[in-house]
Amino acid sequence: GWNRANKCRLAYGASILALILAPTSALAADVWDLSSQSRIVLEQDDFTSVSATVIEFSGGALQAALNPAPLYGLDKGEGIELDIPDPDGRLHGFRIVETTTLGPRMREARPDIRTYAGIGIEDPGATVRMTIWDGGSSFTIDGPQAWVVKGTGLVPRGEARIWRQDDAISDGGLCE
Repeated sequence: GWNRANKCRLAYGASILALILAPTSALAADVWDLSSQSRIVLEQDDFTSVSATVIEFSGGALQAALNPAPLYGLDKGEGIELDIPDPDGRLHGFRIVETTTLGPRMREARPDIRTYAGIGIEDPGATVRMTIWDGGSSFTIDGPQAWVVKGTGLVPRGEARIWRQDDAISDGGLCE
């Protein structure tokens, strides 16, 4: 008979099939609102600030895009594809899997926290580490063009602040 486990397997299989059949750019359009771009200056501390791009995103679409990510498997070419914008608003494709970087007690205490890792599709030297929780998200992209995506809010919409790691503006300690 159809028990809950079979229904879950069917729903999971259908979501994987939908993800495979959907083009990556359609997922990107569902997640990122690239028409909402603006620039701001973020104060990191008393002496350092950074110019960032702000892009609105759909937390629900981001979570839906990440839900079918397999647990590990990057070394086998597994993972879902997700486009992530850089500070210039250009999308870069990443193959992403879920990871378990949190210990068992933390996972039990905060089941809303999920962690992911990925590698660049066009640039295999680029890597991404992602953490998603009920109130926000944080992505760090490392590689030749390293950048950071800090998201606040998830449902229904969030705001992503994106900047290059080497773009920090500092007064060089002149104001100490």
